[in-house]
Amino acid sequence: MDFPWLKRHIGDGLSIGGIMGGNNELEVGGDELGRIHWKNNRRKRDLFWIGFLEGAQSSGRIEEGEIPALEAEARAFAEFFQDPDARDLAEDILYVHDRNSNDLYEQLTDVIEAKRRRLLEDGEFSDKDWMNEFLGFCAGVICDGKVLEREAIAMAHRFKRDPYLSKHPLLVRLRDTLFQAISDGVLTGDEADDIHAWIVRIVGDGYADTGMASIGTALAFDGMIDDHSAVVFEGMCFVITGALRLAPRREIVAVIESLNGIFSRSITMKTNYVILASTASRDWKATHFGTKIEKAQEYLNQGAQLRFLPEHIFEEALKTRNIRL
Repeated sequence: MDFPWLKRHIGDGLSIGGIMGGNNELEVGGDELGRIHWKNNRRKRDLFWIGFLEGAQSSGRIEEGEIPALEAEARAFAEFFQDPDARDLAEDILYVHDRNSNDLYEQLTDVIEAKRRRLLEDGEFSDKDWMNEFLGFCAGVICDGKVLEREAIAMAHRFKRDPYLSKHPLLVRLRDTLFQAISDGVLTGDEADDIHAWIVRIVGDGYADTGMASIGTALAFDGMIDDHSAVVFEGMCFVITGALRLAPRREIVAVIESLNGIFSRSITMKTNYVILASTASRDWKATHFGTKIEKAQEYLNQGAQLRFLPEHIFEEALKTRNIRL
């Protein structure tokens, strides 16, 4: 597709990425935002890790299938948070654990207690902190690809303990499925599978299913657009969340507007599409979702007509219009 109005400014043969340099919005996932958010990100990182370890422990022991998952999750932290100090987390597993010993459970307990003490020294836990720990707990529970009855009960205790988690719009379906499953005191295989499926929507598949760590996975939603032909640009309002791999945000905005779409930086009841990055952002409020996703879910619960648009479907919609970024 040709953009005559761009050529007047940048000439032939240059990409859209050469413009919009005057935009003062900080680059998502960039160094500057990393410096701004470094303290919050470090706290978020440690709380998710505490939760992950406690999730792996919640059956009362460390299953054999959980050990490679613990190692993979630890390795992934340094890359996701772009923090060399995160490698210390990997050392907790890779170097402290003696595979010939049976005391990994106790060693992980020591790690959890030490990290929790240090976090408490920095300040009392907030609702955001409890959320990040809970997301880690969920990831730890399913890292071996299954949900055991004792793990389900431990997750239910967390919901009962914290009203913020229990009422959060992104967790309601998991909460209801969980409590219904354990209400009769017996967790069947089908019920465990249902709980597992809802956890996957929130934190992604466990290591046993994909061979990959959970950190970096973006939350999934019911009703996400899966057909590029359903995407309409004319007069529609688009919001972007996360760092899209497709192109810098300024290029995406330029294309949306060239197709007579409307770009907005914030979610409102008038939002039509929320374009979701394929991976979570280091600087989001929580490890698997940000404030825009949270706000979008609130509006959906109020009857808004917005839809979540995965990045790869958005890319296909552009290709059908002969636009390639």
